[in-house]
Amino acid sequence: MSAAAPKQGPPQAASQITTPARVLPDYANIFTVLAGPERAPFLVHKDRLCRDSDFFVKACSRTWQKDEKKEVPVEGVSAAIMALYIHWKYEHRIDLDLVPDPRAEKPVTLAQWILDEQKLEHEISQLIRLYVAGDMLLDNRVMNEVIDELAIRSERMNDESCMFVDTEHIPYVWERTGAESGLRTFILESCAARANLDPSDKESYPSDFFVELACRQMELRDCMSAEYNPTVSGRCQYHEHHGPGAHAARQQCAKRERSLQSRADAKQPGAINAAAGRSEGTVPKKRKLESGQ
Repeated sequence: MSAAAPKQGPPQAASQITTPARVLPDYANIFTVLAGPERAPFLVHKDRLCRDSDFFVKACSRTWQKDEKKEVPVEGVSAAIMALYIHWKYEHRIDLDLVPDPRAEKPVTLAQWILDEQKLEHEISQLIRLYVAGDMLLDNRVMNEVIDELAIRSERMNDESCMFVDTEHIPYVWERTGAESGLRTFILESCAARANLDPSDKESYPSDFFVELACRQMELRDCMSAEYNPTVSGRCQYHEHHGPGAHAARQQCAKRERSLQSRADAKQPGAINAAAGRSEGTVPKKRKLESGQ
């Protein structure tokens, strides 16, 4: 005789099923971030400030215990980049219009206007500075979103004779990031795909950058340069995904790829008019890897 099946109780009512409690944001606790050497003040809710940033988690904890003013000095991040970062904290998007280009009010040539190169240079510069700030603030999420924005602009550029970053950014990044930085790898591969390296320029760049770039250019001899150029589809290799949540983070990256690719594929005024500019005798400015720029 088979054993009787264990009795099951009545089905649990939907009202009795417990779900994890939702953690609500706390907008009552406000800290003042003092950005840059000038200590520009930014009032920020602690919940927003500490989300994804181990730097602010520790800083706010120490400040809470020792300082009734609740001030967190961050001298290594300028006021302009801190404004960009805090806006991203609240709005979940990087709005580069918050940092106006100081050259925008100056007259430019027709060719520069057509190609919109000044705007591209300014955007890349601010994105690089925001990444470095995110690295200092231990905020992987903003660093990864910066990489996404850089990948979009890398695809839009489509001119292998141009440097993607200005040469001044190379020592800036190498002096402020570690050897495993995703931004370093992004810049190295972009330069390997686009730039002709002149050995006489060796003194203009960090020694480890020069060695890495030379090695990658040697590898390019048997490859199409486009294989090295950073793209939206390959952007995740430059991201910071660590720890137990790394797999889930990569899945989220895959979900975002279509929307990012549509932005990269969107026709830009500069790309549309580039050929017309050349036919009229204008010569686009090249960001070649040359000393003295």
